Amino acid sequence: MNKNKLDVLFLNMWGVIPPRSGGDNSVLGLALSTAKHANCTLATIDENISEIIECPPIGDLNILKLPASDHRRNRLNRLAAPKLLYGNTPPKRSLRYAHSAVLRDSLTKLTGNYDAVVLNHPWMWPALKTAMQRNAPPIIYTQPQPLP
Repeated sequence: MNKNKLDVLFLNMWGVIPPRSGGDNSVLGLALSTAKHANCTLATIDENISEIIECPPIGDLNILKLPASDHRRNRLNRLAAPKLLYGNTPPKRSLRYAHSAVLRDSLTKLTGNYDAVVLNHPWMWPALKTAMQRNAPPIIYTQPQPLP
C-alpha cells in the first residue's frame, strides 16, 4: 500500500460483487471511486467461511471476505430464539453479527490497520462497536439508498 495515501476500510454486510441492486452499485461505486485517491479495501461478511479471505482486487480496490459464525447452526439458538436469528433481513443479520466472536476478532484485527472505516449500513454498527479499540479510526457512515 502507498503510505502517502489514507488507508480506508469499507465495511458491508453482504457481497456486492457482482452488484445485484442499486444499493450494491452505490457501495461498489463509492469504494472504486475512493480507491483512485486512497488505499481502499472493501470487506464483506460471509457466514460460510471460518477465516478472512483475500479475494482478487478490482482495479485499485482490495477485496476481503470476513467470517461470521452462523448462529442458525447452533441447536440451542435455533430452539431458544428461532424467530430472532433466522432470516437474512438486515436487523436479524445485525443481531447475529453483533454476537459473532469470529467476526469481532476479525474486525478488531482489521480496524487498527486503517485510517478510516466506512459503514455502508447502520446495521453493521453493533458488530463494529464491540470490536473497536481505544485508538480506533474515525467511522464514516454512508447510506447507499433511502431507508424504507
